Amino acid sequence: MAIGLEMVNGPSIAHDGLMCSPADTGFTCAYNSWGPPTVAAGADIVFLAAARGGDVLDACAQIRTSYGRYGISVRRDDDVMCEFRGRSHQLPECRA
Repeated sequence: MAIGLEMVNGPSIAHDGLMCSPADTGFTCAYNSWGPPTVAAGADIVFLAAARGGDVLDACAQIRTSYGRYGISVRRDDDVMCEFRGRSHQLPECRA
């Protein structure tokens, strides 16, 4: 995700919600990449660095355990910008 100049606040830092967006998208892709339909149950995020206009952010998701725990790192090049930890919940079988 590219951070445009219109996406920064007064101190020229991107709003933290913009870093949450690629992390949450990576989370969704990871928990729905296998098995039954699944939804998010909760998440925590730690911000390690500020994103600025012109930065390009990339999210990488990794399954941490087999019972619904995921880790997502949002990076700018080699720098980790934030760490997102998500928990998921598998939905019961859909019935017609």
